[in-house]
Amino acid sequence: MYTGRDIEALRETELAGEALSSCIGVEVDRARVEIVRSLAQRQLEKYDDALVSARSAASVFRTYGLDERRRAAEWAESMVLVTTGRYREAISRFRNMESEMSQSPAELAGVLMNTAYCYKELREFDNAMPLYQFAVGVYEDLGNRSEALRAKSMIASVFAGRGDLAEAEKRYRAVRPQLESAGMARDAALAGLSMAEIALAGGRFAEADELCRRVIAHFEEVQAPYTMKALEALTYLREAVAQRKASAAVAEAVRKYVSRLPQQPNLLFAPPPLP
Repeated sequence: MYTGRDIEALRETELAGEALSSCIGVEVDRARVEIVRSLAQRQLEKYDDALVSARSAASVFRTYGLDERRRAAEWAESMVLVTTGRYREAISRFRNMESEMSQSPAELAGVLMNTAYCYKELREFDNAMPLYQFAVGVYEDLGNRSEALRAKSMIASVFAGRGDLAEAEKRYRAVRPQLESAGMARDAALAGLSMAEIALAGGRFAEADELCRRVIAHFEEVQAPYTMKALEALTYLREAVAQRKASAAVAEAVRKYVSRLPQQPNLLFAPPPLP
């Protein structure tokens, strides 16, 4: 699974399950396999199956009082809900987790980041903003610079969602070089795409073109299963910018597609219509 061979990973979980089925007293081991199965199924976009696997594992861990593993299974379930756009259900799960994370600031911040993301996707920006801000504070207190920067980038996206493009651009300009210096090239590239989106909203095609070039240069250096798909979408955007046909909506569609590829490497690109 860690090497991106999801089909093989799923097959191995099936073999492991078959081997354990003939054993006695191994319910916990089978549940551990179910978590891995859920992760592989999610990668392969078998979302209904992934939910069944995650919930099955959580039920076993709950029965045996294994809270840490139960939370891991519930997390797997919640991320399937996020991936499939079932944000209300995901928020409910994340909120239930919060009360159990009081002794683990890092885990709490992770839950808040995901809750905030769901609110942002629902365009409930007033609910998302304080969660992101709280997460920044927690990560900075923990000395976790990379996650603090990631949260700051998301705060910029909330300003953009609200329509405050000037403040959003200001924050992206501040955080992008910090992302680059922290070695977070992919996050910096996505911030660049967001800046291109803002530039297009203001009709600044030359600036958008340069930003697209820099993002493409990043992905040309990346050796990942989704690299070619990302480049296809980015090339489409850059050509549209060069023809002065791209809009902020087109850039947004490409950005969202590229941001989903690491979790959904098999996702196909559907070119948005040009004006």
